[in-house]
Order: sequence, then C-alpha cells, then structure tokens
Amino acid sequence: MSELWAGLLCAAAVPLSTGVLLLLSRREPVPRLPDGEDRPPLLRTGAFLYRITRTAGTGRRAGAAADLALLYPSRRAEGRAEIYEIRKICHILCILLLGSLLAGAAVLQSLWRDRTLEQETFRLERDAYGGTGREEILTARVGDSEAIDVPVTVSARRYTPVQMDALAEKLTEELGRVLLGDNGTADRITRDVAAVNDVEGYPFRIRWESDAPEVLSDEGMIMGREELAGGREVNFTAILTAEDSSGVRSYEAVYRLVVFPPEEDPQSLLQRQLAALLEARDRDTRDSPYLELPQEMGADERPIRWSEAGDGSAVLLFLTALLAAAAYAPLSDRKLHREALLRERQLREDYPVLVSRLAMYLGAGMSLRNIFIKLGDDYRDGRLRGEKERYLGEEILLLNREVESGVPEAEAYVHFGSRCRGSMYARLSSLLAQNLRKGNRTLLSVLHREAGEAYRERRITAKVRGEEAETKLLVPMVMMLAVTMLIIMIPAYLSFTV
Repeated sequence: MSELWAGLLCAAAVPLSTGVLLLLSRREPVPRLPDGEDRPPLLRTGAFLYRITRTAGTGRRAGAAADLALLYPSRRAEGRAEIYEIRKICHILCILLLGSLLAGAAVLQSLWRDRTLEQETFRLERDAYGGTGREEILTARVGDSEAIDVPVTVSARRYTPVQMDALAEKLTEELGRVLLGDNGTADRITRDVAAVNDVEGYPFRIRWESDAPEVLSDEGMIMGREELAGGREVNFTAILTAEDSSGVRSYEAVYRLVVFPPEEDPQSLLQRQLAALLEARDRDTRDSPYLELPQEMGADERPIRWSEAGDGSAVLLFLTALLAAAAYAPLSDRKLHREALLRERQLREDYPVLVSRLAMYLGAGMSLRNIFIKLGDDYRDGRLRGEKERYLGEEILLLNREVESGVPEAEAYVHFGSRCRGSMYARLSSLLAQNLRKGNRTLLSVLHREAGEAYRERRITAKVRGEEAETKLLVPMVMMLAVTMLIIMIPAYLSFTV
C-alpha cells in the first residue's frame, strides 16, 4: 500500500504543479521565435519560469550565450540565449510530465491487478499442460496482522510426474542425508527439513507426507512452537513414483524425525505457514485451471486478505524522469558547446581555401566586392545541389547582405573578422579594410604569402590530430595485445602442467 501511495504522489505531483504554472503564466508574453523554428510545447509556461529564475545559473547561461553568439552571429545574442533557455525549460517540463504519465499508468495497472484478483474470487490462472509455471508475489493480511509479501508458485497444469523404480532403493538411502538439510541429526530437528521434489541424477518425482502436519508440514516446514517444547516425533514419508515400460510404480520410505521448536520470530513463522498452506493448495488443485487462494488459516480460522504486492515501478519511473530532467540542461549546454567548437575548427580548416581563392580572383582582375559576391553565389548554388552547410559560406552570405543593406564595405569586412573570431580572420579583415581605405598595391603578394602560411598551419594541425588519434588507439591496441598473449600463454601453460 505504501508503494501505491508513493506512486500516486509521483503521478499527481508534476501535473498538478504544471496546472498551477499554466494558470499563473496565462498572461505571460511569448517571445518571438526565429523563422523556421518550431514552437515548443508549454512555451508560455517556460517563459514564465525563465523570468522568475533569470538570475539562477548566470555562469552557465553566460557560457551558453557565448556559444550561441558564435553559432548564430546574425541574430541578437541576448534574444537567442533567452529563447534557448526557454526552450530547454519547456523540454524539461515535458520530460517530467511524461514520467508522471508513466507513473500514473503503473499505478492504474496495479489497481487493475487488485481489481482483477478480487473479481476472479481469489484465483490465479495456471499455464496450460506442458508449461513451465510461474511465480507471483502476493500480499497477505492474516487477521489483524501486518501485510506480508508471500511468493506463490503457480505450477503448470500437468499430470502427476512419474519416476523410474530401478534407482528407488539407492535414492531412499540418499534421501536420509538430503532430508536433514541444516540439521545435525534426525533426533533433533530445529530447522526446516529439505523436502526436495527431485534429486539430480535420479529421474524420480518425490512427494512427502507427514503424519503430524500441525508440527511438520508436508513441505518440511516446522509449523508449531508451544506444542514442541519437549520435542515431537514425526514420521515423514517420501513417496517415490516412476514410470517404465510396464507402467507407473510407487515406493514409500519412512523417516523418523524428532522436531523441536524453531528459533525464529513469529512474523517469519507466519510467513512460512502461509507459504506451506499455498504449496499444499497448489498441490491439491493442479488439475484445476485456477489456483484457489485460501481465505482463512489455522484452527481459529483467521481470515486472509490477498492483494497484489506493489513493485514500486511508478516511483522508479518518476525518479527516472527526474534524473533525465536534471541531466537535460547540462547535456544540452555540452552539445551546444561542441557545436561552437565544431564551428571554430571548420572556420580554421576553410581559411586557406578562402585566402587562396581571394588571391586567385584578385590576380584575375576582380574587385574584392565582386569576389565575395561570387563566393557567396557559389556557396548558395552548392547548397541547392545538396552540399553540406559550411559556417564560412554563411558568414560570406551575411557579409554580402550587410553591404547590400548599406553598411560600408570596409566596416563589413571588420564585422566579418570579428564574427569568425581567430587571429587569422582578424588579420585578413584588417588587410581587406586597409586596402579599401588607403589602397595597398602589395595586397596580392600578401594574400599569396598568407595562403602559403595557412596551408602550412593546416598541415601541422592535421599532423597533430593524427598523433592524437594514434594516442587514442593505443589503449585498444594494448588490450588486444594482452588478449593475444593470453591466447598464446594459457594453452602453453596447460600443456606444461599436463
């Protein structure tokens, strides 16, 4: 019952909280999303939570804002960072709501199981003939006692198993030792005996019968306590059945046991008594399609109330949702930072190509303005053909749009260098702006030198990355070497020892 209440609490907490937030944020202004981006669910609620938690995590949000400024230079960094944080809050709310829905489904499933158990008049359906059976965990309340979880084995529908009689005598002798279990001798039994149903190596089915089931059950469990003060003698009979070509035969072996009070608490004794009662009921009704659960127990006919034991799945699902929601924010920021690092590396890789093309077109007599227009047109045509997006091409298109909108060309080159970051782009933008303002006849030769230097740096960077890849491959190579050495040395060692 405690698991059920915990599951109900987990299932209802987030939806109720979300409902309160929806009510509080009904008049919250919604930020304008960039063109082409989908509207996330609970956007108004996310904006409300972002406004009241704006000052929390300023360091982390500053890092995310810096990465967004690199990835989306054409948009206002502050507005973009605000939309990013709001979108992240909306996704976290969706994760929590999904976890609550799953927890609610688990609670409803548990309630339905309880209702099904009651409607079936305390019956558990068996598997068909030839099945393997199954085990259920039920909760029982005997009289006014506390709830006890009892494992119930529901055997498959089958006829009484058969055994061979050729090994009956040998098995009878061995059962005298196996039966004692954790007890020292048969003259002092203080623990349950091992009333096994079969013994490995023998194709027999064993059934046990006690002449004093109120003292020692047919399953080998000590049932009494007060009446065993001086010890009680019990005849414990093993019935062996086997089948050969002539048919089914049975043998009996009687073992004399002296049973003394068990050393355990009443709760454990009650649990064992319930288990014994269930096993006896299961054995007596194996031909029935259902296992009828007992409704009372003992000479005083104490009533038993059965219900499905809670498995805690609702709480587990909700905790999983909480962990996913807690991990979403840092994982999202890490992904954003990786995209920013990828942009930086891609711009550094494309720089030699840009400088060499600038030098080539400038040597052919084209002006800087026409060169960047051609570079932008070539990139746009490549994108229409299905080529991948490149950050440098997007920056060139942005540069052309700035000039077309009226920004001075020299100032647009400075903006281009500041957006691309890096000393190489700052140096290039300074050369281009200086050429427009003051004129520079040596620009072509400077670009040729810059292109050569950029390609040299690119080769050095490729060499460093290759060395890093070799270092990362060193660990699996060492592991493979160790496995190879084991494959060689173990057979050699075994051959020497033999």
